[in-house]
Amino acid sequence: MATNELLEELTKQDAVNDEFLATEMATDAKAAILAYAVAVSEVLENKEAREKLKKHLNHAIDAHEEIVDYLVEKGIYEAPENLDEQLEKDIKQADKILELPKK
Repeated sequence: MATNELLEELTKQDAVNDEFLATEMATDAKAAILAYAVAVSEVLENKEAREKLKKHLNHAIDAHEEIVDYLVEKGIYEAPENLDEQLEKDIKQADKILELPKK
């Protein structure tokens, strides 16, 4: 089964696009940042583990930055300088998702 077919089966939606994938990747990177930050704070007694987790945390932050840069470059996401405009765009995106045909 091809990747898009698998994703269609799992999500019950038509083939995913760059916007969907990049947005999901940004969300996942943000979750990784949170998880690593919590983990770093919980291993205070083990310096080696803490340093490895910090390295992973920094990698997750860098990955998130690259993904958000891509989203901004493609016009999918606007840096939240104008929160009202970003909220309006997010609502439109959510409406588009809700209008997708259900399988």
